[in-house]
Amino acid sequence: MATNARSTAYEHTNHIRIRAVGSGPNGERFLRLLIAGSEKPVSTLLRIDDLASSHARRFDALNLQNAHLISSPARSEFSRRIQSVGPRSPSFKVATRVGPFGDSFVLPDTIISATDETVETCFDDGLPDYLSWGREGGTLEGWRHLERLAVGNTRLILALGVAFVGPLRLITPIEPVAFQLTGEGGTGKTTIGAVASSVWGQRLQLGRPHPLCAGDSWKNTVNNLERVLATRGYTMAFLNEGHHINARDLVNAIFMINEGQGKGRYTEVCRWDWFLSLLGTSNDSVAETLWKAGEPLARAAFDRLIDIPLPQGGFGAFENLHGSAVAGDFCFVRLKGIYDVNYGVVGRDYIFKILQDLAEDREELASWVQARRASFIDVATKSVSADPDHCRVIGHFATVYAALQLAADYELFCLPKNCGGRALLTCLRDHLRVTASVLFGVQN
Repeated sequence: MATNARSTAYEHTNHIRIRAVGSGPNGERFLRLLIAGSEKPVSTLLRIDDLASSHARRFDALNLQNAHLISSPARSEFSRRIQSVGPRSPSFKVATRVGPFGDSFVLPDTIISATDETVETCFDDGLPDYLSWGREGGTLEGWRHLERLAVGNTRLILALGVAFVGPLRLITPIEPVAFQLTGEGGTGKTTIGAVASSVWGQRLQLGRPHPLCAGDSWKNTVNNLERVLATRGYTMAFLNEGHHINARDLVNAIFMINEGQGKGRYTEVCRWDWFLSLLGTSNDSVAETLWKAGEPLARAAFDRLIDIPLPQGGFGAFENLHGSAVAGDFCFVRLKGIYDVNYGVVGRDYIFKILQDLAEDREELASWVQARRASFIDVATKSVSADPDHCRVIGHFATVYAALQLAADYELFCLPKNCGGRALLTCLRDHLRVTASVLFGVQN
């Protein structure tokens, strides 16, 4: 497009060139800009369909990229230049959220595609802090050292399975799954969550690996929690220490997360939405949270956030320390030593292989996943519980099993034969045991 020829001179904004018009998934319009500066030029996108109401913050965001739109005359001049572009047909596509976009998949720092589709990204101005989890580092080989340490640790295997669930929604309709590791503090629950979140990335804290890896805290306002979830579409959210927030807020969050959308507000054009798998930790069980909130002990809550208690006779949240003398060494030296260095790589490979298989034969991949779910449901129904009231929970465990099987089939996370299935059946039995104790006073 020739709206901004190099021969044109502007008083305040000659260092900014307007290159092309793009479109987003909901009709949003974007301009591709090239900003010259003291270093090499910066290419960036500017959303313009809502610019009349958001120009101040969007121009402020451009200033972070050396646009230098400081004075009112400079901003007015640039606004006139945008107006002069006029209505144009878009020449490129723009993704605005994490998750699937056409034949591609968008992560905070990259776009994964098994085709030649070209996509650019432009996230909401208010999201950078919430997208910082999506960093990649290390190698797949380095991350896979976790396989040996996971063997014999049922809660760790479950958590890693939960991490692989989100992308299954690309393959076949599944319900979101949400699990919560519960029990006393200082037992390793947080470390397990951090290990699982390393499938997708790692945040930084003061320039160093974040203690929660790619995870976050339950202790957020509702608005913040909605953004945390919305920026992890089709991946995983790890939320730590649910006992630190108001019990009623947590109960409301349990249902909000399962519904996949935030609270509608009069001042907002659209609400945040998401699909993801969730792993939480808390010193309090769901039953204790309901009691604190003054809510009845209802199966609806237990089925939406599935409590997994500490294993009986273990070392806190672990059953096997693989030679470590204490759980602290196992957590903070061996496990942390792996996920501090290797993060995000396995999730990217997982997505890429799924996209490849979907492009080749979607129906075959969907049948493969459903067959794995069905096989787990059959075993669990025969060996754990045939109670119809447990069908939904068993189905969630079956989804985790299918995710573990798919990761193994792609040679991304491989456990010894039947190891994953046995671990999930153990977690299922322990969940049903503590739930029965709460609902019916049954002691096992």
